[in-house]
Amino acid sequence: MNPFTDFGFKYLFGTEKNKDLTIGFINIILKEELDSPIDEIEFLDKELIPSIEDAKRSVVDVLCRTKDGVRYLIEMQNQYYRHMFDRLIYYHCDLISDTVSRGDKKRYGDIKKVFTICLSNFQIERNGQIKNEYKMCNTKTGKVISNKQHNTHYHSAASLRQC
Repeated sequence: MNPFTDFGFKYLFGTEKNKDLTIGFINIILKEELDSPIDEIEFLDKELIPSIEDAKRSVVDVLCRTKDGVRYLIEMQNQYYRHMFDRLIYYHCDLISDTVSRGDKKRYGDIKKVFTICLSNFQIERNGQIKNEYKMCNTKTGKVISNKQHNTHYHSAASLRQC
């Protein structure tokens, strides 16, 4: 089975049968970000239902959640296109906004972490790095401004093949 095809990727990382593989993958990729290794996940509906009727409907490759409400979005991209980063930000923001309800007094303090892992079959940036991390931060100081660590990680599957 080819993990770089849509079917192969979703079968390997998005099915109950292979849940242990998904858990292990997340633990390896996010080892430095996680407070402790995850041991259980629940797969979620891959269709992100917009809260506004005319908003863009999104369907992702793999979406799961841990017991504490942290969600993990895993995407495989085989081709680069100009608005790829914008699309991934849209998915990520949709998942973040879904963690608070209207009228919730705590609201923003209860936002749950959302991690986006994107494997690509090409180099995201021409910097020779296998792993590139993107965070919301102060561009002058580099200080990360959210303690929720809503990180987006991109790994070049093309580079991983060379390892």
